[in-house]
Amino acid sequence: MARIKAVLNERRLAYEGATKLIEKQRQKGEDAIVMQYQRQQHEERKRILSRRELTERRREARLKSKKSQQVQAEEIEGVSTADAQVQAEETKSASNEDTEFQAKAEEAAREEAQTGTDVVQAQSDEAVPEPTEAPSSGLASSEAAKAVERLPKKVKGVQRKPPSKPADAAADALFGGGRR
Repeated sequence: MARIKAVLNERRLAYEGATKLIEKQRQKGEDAIVMQYQRQQHEERKRILSRRELTERRREARLKSKKSQQVQAEEIEGVSTADAQVQAEETKSASNEDTEFQAKAEEAAREEAQTGTDVVQAQSDEAVPEPTEAPSSGLASSEAAKAVERLPKKVKGVQRKPPSKPADAAADALFGGGRR
């Protein structure tokens, strides 16, 4: 009986030792995977930071070169920054005037389109004549084209008798209705 107890005790201890070894190996494997992941993350961060630093240095170099070119241009041409700002404001005001003109022209085209649709609805059987004169500006021609597109068009569809047999209906759907 004592020998049986001793053998069972040895086997229990062996089993516990084996499970501890397996757990240590498993832990080492997990540690290796985590370490590899951390190294990859570190390398990626390092690469990103070096790229950022490189782009920052390039940006600073570009700014320095632009500033030096501007200084040289001002020295050569004698143009001051105040003159450049005045010119920029003048171009902005000119562009604002252009947008106001475009807005007025678009409003006029809308009104023409509204009155044009009333006339076309009254004379729905007649075709809309094509303009023979060339418009004076490209803006007016595009607005006129938009107005013509907005006009309702009368479309005459081909009227056919409905098929009498289901097979004819299927054939019409499949082959475009030309068979009968």
